Amino acid sequence: AARTDETTYTVWGWRQGDDSLWQPNQRVIVCDPICGFNNRELLISEVSFTKDNNGTITELRVGPPDAYLPEP
Repeated sequence: AARTDETTYTVWGWRQGDDSLWQPNQRVIVCDPICGFNNRELLISEVSFTKDNNGTITELRVGPPDAYLPEP
């Protein structure tokens, strides 16, 4: 199945507001008017942590939870 609503976000740091690391299979609420996400619940499918001269960042690939269900 096509995952047309998948997108990637880059956030500062490796941790969430509660100090836990970002992890795949977590559900997150996304507000992104450009993508049309208004408090939309999405599932993190991939997480990539980077630390370099620009700082510490996390790339989060997210999409609608039902897009990751196995096909019947």
